Amino acid sequence: MVRRLAFVLVSALLAATAPAYAAPIAGMLVAPADRGVAADVARARDLRDFGRIPPGNRVEIGVLLRVRNQAALERLILAQGDPASRYYHRYLTLAEWAASFAPTREAYGRAAAMLRRRGFRITSTFANRGMIRAVASAGIVERYFGTELHAVFQPKWGYRYLNVRPAIMPAELRGIAVSVAGLHSIVTVHHPLRFGNPAAIRRSASFLQALARVRRATRTAPIVRRRPLQPRALSTSTPSPPGPDASESPESPDTDYLRYSAYGPPIFAEGYDFPVQHGYGGRNHAAGSVVEADYLDADAASEFSAFGIPRTGTRSPIGFRRCTDPNGGPTCDGLIGAGDPTGEATLDAEAIMSLAPAADYFEYLAPSLDDLDVETAYEQVLNDDLVDAINSSFGGCETDNPSFEYATNFLAMEGAALGITFSASTGDTGAFGCGLYTSNGVPQNELDIDVPAGDPYFTAVGGTSYLPITPADTNDYHQETAWTYGGGGHSVFEPIPSWQAALAGQSSSAAMVSTTFRNIPDIAMAADPGTNSGNFGGSAGIGFVYCHDGTLGPAGGTSLASPMFVALQTEINEIQHSRNGFVNPSLYAMAAGGSTEYAFAFRDVVSGTNGFYSAQTGYDDATGIGSPKGWELAADEYGTPGATAAPSPTDFPPTPTPIATASPTPTPVPTPHPSGTGFAVTTIAGASCAHSDTSLDGTGNSSCFANPTGIVYVPPYATDAGGAGMGVPPGQADPTLFVSDFFTGFLRSYDLTTAAVVSEDTKTWNNATRTTPSQLYGLALNAGSSVSAAPWGGLWVLSAGDDTANRIALPTSPNPAATPHSAFSGLTGGVAAMDFNSTGNDAAITAATGTTLTIATFAGPAADAVPSSTSLGNRGNFGITRDGATPPNYVITDSGNDSIVKASDVPTSSTVSAFAAGAPLNGPKEITYMSGTGAFYVANCLGNDIVRVSATGAMTVVAGDGASRETDGANTGAEFNCPFGITNDGTNLYVTDAAGNTIRKITNVS
Repeated sequence: MVRRLAFVLVSALLAATAPAYAAPIAGMLVAPADRGVAADVARARDLRDFGRIPPGNRVEIGVLLRVRNQAALERLILAQGDPASRYYHRYLTLAEWAASFAPTREAYGRAAAMLRRRGFRITSTFANRGMIRAVASAGIVERYFGTELHAVFQPKWGYRYLNVRPAIMPAELRGIAVSVAGLHSIVTVHHPLRFGNPAAIRRSASFLQALARVRRATRTAPIVRRRPLQPRALSTSTPSPPGPDASESPESPDTDYLRYSAYGPPIFAEGYDFPVQHGYGGRNHAAGSVVEADYLDADAASEFSAFGIPRTGTRSPIGFRRCTDPNGGPTCDGLIGAGDPTGEATLDAEAIMSLAPAADYFEYLAPSLDDLDVETAYEQVLNDDLVDAINSSFGGCETDNPSFEYATNFLAMEGAALGITFSASTGDTGAFGCGLYTSNGVPQNELDIDVPAGDPYFTAVGGTSYLPITPADTNDYHQETAWTYGGGGHSVFEPIPSWQAALAGQSSSAAMVSTTFRNIPDIAMAADPGTNSGNFGGSAGIGFVYCHDGTLGPAGGTSLASPMFVALQTEINEIQHSRNGFVNPSLYAMAAGGSTEYAFAFRDVVSGTNGFYSAQTGYDDATGIGSPKGWELAADEYGTPGATAAPSPTDFPPTPTPIATASPTPTPVPTPHPSGTGFAVTTIAGASCAHSDTSLDGTGNSSCFANPTGIVYVPPYATDAGGAGMGVPPGQADPTLFVSDFFTGFLRSYDLTTAAVVSEDTKTWNNATRTTPSQLYGLALNAGSSVSAAPWGGLWVLSAGDDTANRIALPTSPNPAATPHSAFSGLTGGVAAMDFNSTGNDAAITAATGTTLTIATFAGPAADAVPSSTSLGNRGNFGITRDGATPPNYVITDSGNDSIVKASDVPTSSTVSAFAAGAPLNGPKEITYMSGTGAFYVANCLGNDIVRVSATGAMTVVAGDGASRETDGANTGAEFNCPFGITNDGTNLYVTDAAGNTIRKITNVS
């Protein structure tokens, strides 16, 4: 991705320029921790309380940590958007963020240690050190945060829990944390596809008064567009090559309307003069959305085909999925959501990809829209640092969850420093952002706004009715009115930001704009889906054609307007050769700069109402600044870049001030392997498309993996007579790695001699009608001394999705035609790992969610028996291997308890005993035994490292520094991204990075 100019961060730039940026905007809503609160009591519609939840229930939380030097950070962000500043467009890299503003490693570790001492288990950490997720029993959570958790029933969402009194921030965390998510699981935000009671709103006195004002208003003449031949020179860099030109629609507006009761993307691209009309489609840049459901690739392809859109995303025309659920599950499979959420996900994806056809698109899948999952998704966006702009087509009443409002604004502030633009829809309930509803039996009717759109660090995108193009119009011109249901108004928490105050002060009294509190929307774009959408009655506008479940039809809502803006901003970034981060101050400065400049880049929407506020000349709380003219906005929005000289060593930021807090007792940690050449980590496959979630064949790093989990080494069997019994065709002379792709359900082979990667689709092995991924975890090779002619020898593939173990014939490299020879069912708990004894007659099988060790004895050619199961008393047993003892023991990882157990005397008694536990184990997955070193090696997923375990149980981190990245290096200079599978060839280790979608090799193992 074309990115930013790096610069050295040192001691005190903005101290000298502080007067110019003296109005920081974060923290206007006081941080919960500064009020002594971890989380407020959230509210939702029609909740029913069923009393206190059992103390043993599992509760997961997310602790959002303070940044360092926040005042300097706020000044820097404003300077990054000021063309006169030397910091203009100088956005931070993740390394620069970590060095200057992220919590220190010591503070981050201290917070995690505090939680562990109070009984929490750390479930997820982040490279930018912004959040820690942890889990504990409800009893521990209640005691630590001084609250009470009740079971509640929430319509649509089912049974959830809620802290019924404010949760208290523990004193030991107040200097480190700002808020805590997860102390309730009710959902306070929603997709704006439906509204509560529009008929009641339209009968209200306030609506009738606003409507009367609109009827008395005079509609202004259309503004004639002034289109320059070239955007204003914005950079001394050579312009990017033109992207695809999607300006010509295959349909006229009339034909589109007759076919679909709406307009296709090219008509909106022409109407708003998107830069794609001039050859800039967002190439080398990326946009994304946070959603709770998935879209169908086939729907997106149909959308592009129907309107002749040449979708050419740099790495994938259809887009990428990013799972934000650290616990895995169906979210990672893209199988979540139904009804409205899938429609929202589809609309987000198709609007962004069709209007910015050359940009990459990343869909951030969250399990739900509760505060923990949304905040985690934003945290993942920051840690990935992949997108220029991120869309949020959801919102909730500002007063329902103040803690969530502060947290989302805080996260968007961090994103601004990286150059990421946060955009959100203002809602589809008009000015009544909280809707008309009943909460706990009490009628509610609040004139309020939605968050996160109301957060100052978000660009709030409201809605217009995009009026039909008449024969008197040209195809590239439209008129708009305020949409009846478009969100807008002013905050009751956030004081008006300095960058909005001037324009608000210029508004007419009829606009009823607040000069005291934050107003939204900031801008407005098409949202009215039209009369035939089935969602809104009496609509005057024209909707956007999208394809959902194979059908092309109209869509709308501010959940269309916000992704439209994200697509536009991404194209502007291509023209700028830069991200643009926090754009609100620039937008308002231009709008307040005079009528000529304003009319050049915006259309002032002057008629219509959102149910209370009416559109007026100038800024208003129905349509904000107005609707943008994309090409002109690109030329005028950001002005001329400032000086390009590197900052001096005394510039920025101030020397970090240590956070005052009590010093806890240090938690012992293992000593890392000494630096040097030992444990040298290299990436051997998947690096060129590390986050694609696609099973793509190729050679070495040109191949792609999709959440690779299990891995096994298979030696060559060119002349071994036993090869035929193992399903190995004669002539397979190359050693091979086999890898299971969890996301797609494919078995992959990696030829260690040629580096060729080929795939075998396993979805139909057991059931020809199965179309969902098989959820493959472990792989096992049965090469025992007694299996040369036995039907149970060979490679076994474990399918957690249907609890089967499949014995296959190994493919001849590079022929991928692996076929199943036998299947083995009757297992439970999501089979995850399998290993055989030295003769190959007994197999030990563990489960991802079950609690037993299953011993299968193969007594004869057709006998696949399951004679015994031994309780392991835990869950998450993803790895199993044999040790070097005689007879050997099975050593099993216990991911749920961060430990390793040993099962001896298999299969007669299978006595289970402890082997190793505690730090540094953190979510251990697979384990392998290397006889040459007499040690075990563990893929430590949540710790993002490789742990060596001696024969006595002593543990040492030998590779990885804990950061969630895919960095090659030696020892703790290397970095992993959830290492999951691990195997060895007697000399080297091979590891799957499940989150990074890469295969790693470790040499110099000792």
